[in-house]
Amino acid sequence: FDFAAFGGYTPDLAGYVSVFNPLDPVKFPMQGTPGSCYRLGCPGSMFGANAPGHTWQMTFEH
Repeated sequence: FDFAAFGGYTPDLAGYVSVFNPLDPVKFPMQGTPGSCYRLGCPGSMFGANAPGHTWQMTFEH
């Protein structure tokens, strides 16, 4: 994967979060590399429901 993304909305707001490696998303993808670690116990991959989804949720709750 080149990036992980999550989009969602409420009746009042809409938002989109994208996580990628800004240096080179093609050379350093988001799967199978240390760059995909966003927490302890890194699974080696990231999907939209992971860090992007958590960021979206925290933004809309606060």
